[in-house]
Amino acid sequence: KRSIDAAHSQGINCVVSISNMLVTGADDFAIKVWDPNPVTTISAHTNNINRIVRLHREFVSCSEDGYLKFWNHNFVLERSINLRNRVWDVAQKSGKLFVATDEALVVLEDKSEQVLVGISKDRVYYTIGNTLHYHRINTISEISEVALLEDSALASNRSMSTSVEGRKSASVATRSSLSASKEIRLDYIPSSLATSPSGKMIAFTHNSSFIVYSVLGFRSRMTGSAEEIVFVSDHEYISRGESIVFYRKSDMVYEIGLRTCGLFVVSKAEKDFDSADFDALSRVLEEETRRAWSGKAPCGAALRYENIRESLDASVLPLILVVCDTGNGSAFSLAVDLGGRVYFTSWLKPRFVFMVKKNLVLCTDTQIVVTSTEASAEISKPVDESVASNNAVYVKSCGKLYCLLVADELGRGRYRSPVLYPLGSLPGTIIGIKDNNLFYFHDGHVQVLELDNEFIAWQLSVVNGVPAQTQNTNKAIKFLQIIGEHERALELATDDNLRFEILMSLGRLDEALPLANNKLKYQKLARAFMKQGMYSKAAECFYRIKDAYNCYLIDFERKFKFNIGDSNLSFFMALEDGNYEKCAEMLRGTVFYNLFRKNYIK
Repeated sequence: KRSIDAAHSQGINCVVSISNMLVTGADDFAIKVWDPNPVTTISAHTNNINRIVRLHREFVSCSEDGYLKFWNHNFVLERSINLRNRVWDVAQKSGKLFVATDEALVVLEDKSEQVLVGISKDRVYYTIGNTLHYHRINTISEISEVALLEDSALASNRSMSTSVEGRKSASVATRSSLSASKEIRLDYIPSSLATSPSGKMIAFTHNSSFIVYSVLGFRSRMTGSAEEIVFVSDHEYISRGESIVFYRKSDMVYEIGLRTCGLFVVSKAEKDFDSADFDALSRVLEEETRRAWSGKAPCGAALRYENIRESLDASVLPLILVVCDTGNGSAFSLAVDLGGRVYFTSWLKPRFVFMVKKNLVLCTDTQIVVTSTEASAEISKPVDESVASNNAVYVKSCGKLYCLLVADELGRGRYRSPVLYPLGSLPGTIIGIKDNNLFYFHDGHVQVLELDNEFIAWQLSVVNGVPAQTQNTNKAIKFLQIIGEHERALELATDDNLRFEILMSLGRLDEALPLANNKLKYQKLARAFMKQGMYSKAAECFYRIKDAYNCYLIDFERKFKFNIGDSNLSFFMALEDGNYEKCAEMLRGTVFYNLFRKNYIK
């Protein structure tokens, strides 16, 4: 037993382990650090320290002076919050801090753990709190095995190291954190992050202000007021807030006085701001939003969206989608190029917008809308995150990853509706796609999933109605079943178990019967036969697995006999057959024996 006397001059209220050291808080208003001997003393508060709680990247102290103070792991004060009430405890959950004061439970946004992500041509960026990290994409290091996705269209074993050979096909190779990470400490916690296509520029917003940096040397290039920045090219970008402002490098090119709640660059074109007709664009935005606010939008108040007016590939100028809050709880979206030509209007408020071939894809909180010049389609699915490649859109919903497959032009392929193909579970936050890799942030690291682009190309050929071959037969069969192409799946299937399931899906029960080889399959067949009113076939299935009770109940023709010994079922079978002597023998020794003989046996 060992004690440290006079560790504090007043009572010690808490002790916690941080950075391999012990940290104590006491009624002497001080925080002390131990290793296990005293290392330093911090004059932290002006009243009793009640609690010290460790968070992921920092720790927080609670005091009766009303302050909640945040300290980094070097024991330097980062920020303070005055709650004007004695603070007793704090807990962190789901991006929020729950603070216990004298009479209230105060809920605060926990931005210290907020993660923002971005991707450019050759770099991956992410922030945690006020720290920016970035890696070069070509520095992917070690490979580790993690079983993430089931029924996956993602990476096969082609590029895996020998250390993961022989793993289950449902597993996907996940590459661990990218090497050569660089860190930059910001003076603020950003609320949004945007990168230019080549990664030469990066922009942050904070408290309705923005700062654009050049990544080389991380020098500030432009500041201003905005809630969001979107890049059109390496040197041209747009800010949105109280107005829409177009910038080239550090110069403002044009300003449109329109308050927006969303702005997306749907497509980039070879021509830049010099070719834009900003006067026409401003005029169109003003006219269309005025009509929307008056309830006379082109799509009509009763419609959620309309088809694209002109083929998207006709646009030679950058195409943007502007989202305006109408002030009555709804939002109005307008897709327009920088020449003022309108392509699409809707009453949707999208969180993600993409152009895939000749289709416009909009993801809201609750649905996915795909529209072209030929048709529109809607899929009800909550969307947490989404990212697009050249030919497909990947959607994360409730922790599951899906691939949205759409014909080159919706309405003209084999499938008039898009196909949402489930890939399986995916943790973390999606960053983006480069080449055949999907990058995501999870557990403090950037992770990589290799996409099977060859199989995705085959899936798209099916959706477009173009014949094609694939070597991934099992995945192809599962995909064909998901989209209802059971006959084509049956043509590919060679395994009896798989053929049985497909035949069951097609309702071809007589063909499935010879393939049944276990109790579960016979039970499944029996239920299917009963639904079709084929009770004799169902009874045969029950007979084959010696399920006497169910067989007897539906064997109306009494084709099947069982030797099941003395039992209630055996008694009723003998009674139905008129074998009363056998029934009497089964009742011998019971109170019913004499009564039965008196009534049934002369």
